[in-house]
Parts: sequence; structure tokens; C-alpha cells
Amino acid sequence: MATCHSLRVVDHELLGDPLDVKMFQFTGWSYEEGGDHASEYIHLNHGTITPAIARPPTTAAETGGYQQDSPNATIELGILRSFEFVSQLRRASVIVRQFGDAGVSVFVKGAPESVRAICLPETLPVDFDDILSQYTHKGYRVIACAARYEPKLSWMKVQKMTRSDAECNLEFVGFIIFENKLKPTTAGVISELGQAGIRNIVCTGDNILTAVSVARECTVLGPDEQCFIPHFVDGDNLDPKASLSWENVDNPDYKLDAYTLMPSPASAPVDLSVPGTAYNVRNYSLAVSGDVFRWIVDFADENVLKRVLVCGKVFARMSPDEKHELVEKLQSVDYCCGFCGDGANDCGALKAADVGISLSDAEASVAAPFTSRQFDISCVPTLIK
Repeated sequence: MATCHSLRVVDHELLGDPLDVKMFQFTGWSYEEGGDHASEYIHLNHGTITPAIARPPTTAAETGGYQQDSPNATIELGILRSFEFVSQLRRASVIVRQFGDAGVSVFVKGAPESVRAICLPETLPVDFDDILSQYTHKGYRVIACAARYEPKLSWMKVQKMTRSDAECNLEFVGFIIFENKLKPTTAGVISELGQAGIRNIVCTGDNILTAVSVARECTVLGPDEQCFIPHFVDGDNLDPKASLSWENVDNPDYKLDAYTLMPSPASAPVDLSVPGTAYNVRNYSLAVSGDVFRWIVDFADENVLKRVLVCGKVFARMSPDEKHELVEKLQSVDYCCGFCGDGANDCGALKAADVGISLSDAEASVAAPFTSRQFDISCVPTLIK
């Protein structure tokens, strides 16, 4: 899986997505560009594999064609083709050959729901959803991995393969789990903005449960604030006649009315004699995924869209276009909208916002009128002042 990235070496420095860079550096592999087909062939060398970390595979069947004679064997891999991360697909993939092997391996990593759709069903663990929910509920960021080995494939045939040809009939490999650690200043700044009457929203490409957990941790969502997530019950995001069910993140028995987005009297009974219960029923907010946001914009009643814009505090699995559109829709209901971002996926929203602040020196800094020298949100109150 160390080969699955879109990194490049420029002036002897590894450049690309910061998360990819960290992941690659952690593997201990070395990276060298060149080969028979110039930049299309990338050498990856690994000196040793420590048995305590990973048992050295001994057969082609175990490794998808990667043979090793001993724990200290050197593996040299060439990336024949790479399909970079696409926000609509939410995954990236590479086609790789080990030198001396006539076959190739396809490696894919990306959003779990995206990777699951291209895996053979029999390779998926029965508790896939339970494990994913367990980690995302705790605020972890989760990436899924999958692979496939083709015994004989020439370089020319690899170049003619389409992305859909490569990303199909894969074997599920597992999850990579990351901890989303808040920066030290985040919670304090969010609290300060809240006290000033400035509304805060989380807008991210991450899993919706991960985003909700992080929103709670940084106080965008209050400790007693109920959060409701929509699910399609009939149809999907492409069906104009689809319908949504809004369920409480922690207790699916509590629901919202699909039109008013108010607590539904048909949901689980609430004991109003318990102190604070009556208040908590009305203290709620919405968390919306990108596909639901797209459906609401395209097909839902305008009143539902306005309620989502006013009550929504978490917008997750948002594509670059959806982030951009969220900013414009908020502006359409008379919000003065600022946006903080640090990646290429944020460029559209940064340009559309009334105030865009880049938290990196990369692509986002080109699109945003302001760039923070400290890559956190501590600059926001200063800029507002």
C-alpha cells in the first residue's frame, strides 16, 4: 500500500498531500523517480521488513505476486500507472509491478463506502459497518484499502486500462485509522466566536460521524445538543422523488419531521418530567452529508433547504463544488460568510466566501485573499477585529 499515493520528488524533497507525505515517510520506504518510461515509472525500495511489524510473506499467493526469500530481502516496485484522488470517487489507485514479475498489482485507498463498492462482497468482513461506525463515532479518520493481482499484463495493456477496469473486483485489505487531534487553540477560538454571536460550521470531506465527533470536541456542537443525520429511505440522491429520514446520532428512535425538521411527535416518547429533557428536545442541530446536501439543493422544498442552512452545523463528505455551493447558499440567506481551508478541495469555497483564509502555503493560499502564517484558526478573531 506504500505505493498508493501521488507524491513527487522535487529538488530531493518529497512533495504532495501532507497526509500522504507523512504516511509514506512512516513506512520507511525510499523513493526514486525515473526508469524506462521516465516519470511514468517510479522506483520504491524497501530495505528490510521487521518481522515484529509484518510477517514476511513467502508465496506469490500471499503477496499478490510480491516474492520475498527472507525477512531482509529488498523489494523494488515500479508504479506503472496512477489514478489520482478524485473528489467524486473519493479514492486513489495505482498499478504496480515488482521487478522481475510478469504480473501487476492494483492498490486502492479511499473513503470506506467508496472502496467497499468496488470490492468483491466475499472479501468484506461481516462486521465492516460495525467497525467503521465504532471508529468514526470516536472521531477517528478512516481510510479503506483494497488490492488485486493480475498474473500477466504487459506495460502497453496497463497504459490502455481505464480507471473502471483497474478499480473493480478488488479484495478488501483493511482500514487505516488516524486520530484527528485538535490544535491547542481551536476550542478556545470557537468558544470566543460563539460568545460574539458568530455562528460556526464544520465543512469537511471526512466521514459524517467523524465530523460530528470533532464538532463536539471543539464545541461547535454543545455537550447537551442533539444532532440529527438524514438517511435516504426511498430512492437516492439522483431520484427527485426520494425521501429522507432524520435520525438522532445517538438514538435512532428520535426523529425529525421530514418537512418542518422539528422533533417528530411520532418518534420515541420523551419524559418531560426529567429536568432538562424539555430543553434538550429543542436544543438540536443537523449534520448533512454531501450527497444529501446535493439532493436537498436540487429537489427538496426551498423551506427545507433554508432550515438546513440555518440549523446545520456539520456538513461532511462535501466535494469541492459542494463546499463552494454551501458558501453561496449561506450568502443567499443573508449570511456574511467566512471560510477557512488548507487544501486544493477548499479553493472554490475560499474564493466564494466574503472572507477566505488559507491555513497552508499550498494551493489554498492562491485562492484565498488571506493566508495565516500560523496554520490554525487563531487568526480568525484578529482578522475580524
